[in-house]
Amino acid sequence: MTSTASDPAALPSASFAVRSAGYGIAAAIVVLFAFYGTYFAQTLVPLAPEQAAMAAMQSGEGGLYGVLLRLWQAVAGPSLLAARTFSLLAGILALVAGFTIARRLAGDLVMAAFLVLSFVLYPPLVATMVTATPHALFLLCALGAFALLQASPHGGALVGAGVLAFGGALLHPLGCVVMPLWAVQTALILGQRRAWSIAAAAVAGAALAVLIAPPVSDADVSGAGHGTLLKALALPYAMVIVATGLSCIAALSAETRRALGPMRVLVVLAGPLLAAAVLLGAVALNLLAVGQVVTAAAVTFPLVFLTPWPLIYWVRVQMPQVKNIIAWIAFPVIMYSSFWVVLGPVDPHRFPYSHRQVERPPQPH
Repeated sequence: MTSTASDPAALPSASFAVRSAGYGIAAAIVVLFAFYGTYFAQTLVPLAPEQAAMAAMQSGEGGLYGVLLRLWQAVAGPSLLAARTFSLLAGILALVAGFTIARRLAGDLVMAAFLVLSFVLYPPLVATMVTATPHALFLLCALGAFALLQASPHGGALVGAGVLAFGGALLHPLGCVVMPLWAVQTALILGQRRAWSIAAAAVAGAALAVLIAPPVSDADVSGAGHGTLLKALALPYAMVIVATGLSCIAALSAETRRALGPMRVLVVLAGPLLAAAVLLGAVALNLLAVGQVVTAAAVTFPLVFLTPWPLIYWVRVQMPQVKNIIAWIAFPVIMYSSFWVVLGPVDPHRFPYSHRQVERPPQPH
């Protein structure tokens, strides 16, 4: 059988220094996410979907998210900060699940740590995952289902993955599309026949979600500097575009394709196209306003989570063997220039940094 990066035998045994570096980087990312998330949870103005979710929860409505939030607030209290803390904890658990997935797939702790770096690269993503909305919980369901199937495609793990896929599809209006797509991605990446059962569970949840219509969970922040698709999607998530392009280049290497597996490479590179199709389709069908795409992108995050894998593998394993000085100069320039694009929206008048009103004001009738 061809060795792949998910097989520990595919890479040399990690030394103590490499293991320490991998766990150290991952721990630093968790701490940064928690710190960053706490800042937003304490300072971001209440958003309309949060206020609606709190009102629905208090009236006994709000769907599956409302039920879970009521259980949490029975312990933590009824405040908005308590509800945001629930999302923050779900986001941290999702990050840990993502690291577990990456570690098992890549067979290397350093690569795994850099794969979860995307959890803290995008300020709108972090802010969205700590609002009192189901985004972080959806992410936890998606990555949790993948991690359970990785651990064992049998028995309780398989049932648990199915429950998470089914429940996740009920959390967000886009969940009925994203969760089945993610379940198919999961099955193709893991290469397990039993993994297709969670795709069936996700489709069943999606069908129910269409009937019950989960409440809108995304604020329209077009009045806070995100009124066009360029400013709502392309600029805030520019690193996804850059990582996809560089991963496509890395996938030209026969060694990268052999190590990861051709099907896996194809699936992870297709993720951003699927995510963009979901978001742009929702806008075209008037399911989302352009200003809502900023936060709705968090729901599609599972589809793009593993996209940098070919790039990270190439940098970790193959780049040290490259002798071309032009490649060593061009690569960091391309990577770090995209950081400036991401940091461009860091402005006190743009989401998520505005501590005042960030939503689009109500339009006169």
